[in-house]
Amino acid sequence: MPVLEEGRLDQLPIRPIQGSIAPGASIGRRLVYRLWPFLPHFARRLAFRLAARRVTLGACAVISDSRGRVLVAHHRYRRQGWGLPGGLVSKREQPHAALERELREVLATEASIGRLIESEVEDGHLTLYFQATIVGTPSPDGVEIDKFRFVTPAELTALVGSPAPTWLAHLWERQAS
Repeated sequence: MPVLEEGRLDQLPIRPIQGSIAPGASIGRRLVYRLWPFLPHFARRLAFRLAARRVTLGACAVISDSRGRVLVAHHRYRRQGWGLPGGLVSKREQPHAALERELREVLATEASIGRLIESEVEDGHLTLYFQATIVGTPSPDGVEIDKFRFVTPAELTALVGSPAPTWLAHLWERQAS
């Protein structure tokens, strides 16, 4: 790479790039694409971090009992209080580990996290739904969750005021057959 005098971008060996930049791309975007190879690693990371869309990540557990009902919890801080137990995934935390931690905190019991069942994105928030089993009898923590219960699809509709999500309804159907 050539040594450049400070502030002398005209010295960069920039050639037209055939077909790699969309014809309708803005001038600023074209400039970024052409300068990218010459940026130091920290500048690339910073640019990417500043330009990247922010998404929060959550993990929820689908815990079924022997009768095929699903555990729902009444969250004290949500407008619609009833929902699946779970919580936010912290930075540098794996979703499985975060869900184990959350279930230990809010249900006061150990959990075994299974396969990923579904994912949903809504308003910049990605929620991952995992099958899970709990060891022992859950007990609400009284801080985040004040009560919980196992429900059927009809009971969930009555609690939440809307039908279960399609993916959860399909899961119930598969468990029933």
